[in-house]
Amino acid sequence: GDLSVQTEVKVDVEKKDEDLKILLKEGEKAKVQCQVEKQLTAPVRKGDVVGSVEYSLNGQIFGSYPVVAKEDV
Repeated sequence: GDLSVQTEVKVDVEKKDEDLKILLKEGEKAKVQCQVEKQLTAPVRKGDVVGSVEYSLNGQIFGSYPVVAKEDV
């Protein structure tokens, strides 16, 4: 039989204590790319890394943070 169960996992971006700051020219925009696993295999524990968020400008990454599960599933 099919043992898969669909459920949602709450996630959060695990930032360091410092804020991410960058000086942008007029009209310039930073790119934010979020990559999160579409399918996870149980057990998923609070704090498990399930993806990442990257901030880039002109193709150069200037910040990257892990996306973590906020709860056990």
